[in-house]
Amino acid sequence: MDKVYVQNQDVEAKIITKRSPEELDSLVLDKLNRGATLLHGVGAYTDEAVNVLYVTLSEYELPMLRRLVAQADPHAFVVVKSKVRVYGNYRKKL
Repeated sequence: MDKVYVQNQDVEAKIITKRSPEELDSLVLDKLNRGATLLHGVGAYTDEAVNVLYVTLSEYELPMLRRLVAQADPHAFVVVKSKVRVYGNYRKKL
């Protein structure tokens, strides 16, 4: 797939983890140069506390995000929504 095309396709990723989110947040900031929004939740089935990191990034950056998540928490899972439109303080990387 063409790199320029993939770089211009924005996606949103929600990383759900039971671990402390600081390591994941630092990796996203340091390695991807992206910010994240941290949400606290409760698993509906387990009734256990979970942390959700919400990140908007390009589809090109998605494989790196998946590697970082696997490195920081192999039990975390990532939900990705493609073809989102982002307005406001979001930097496109070309």
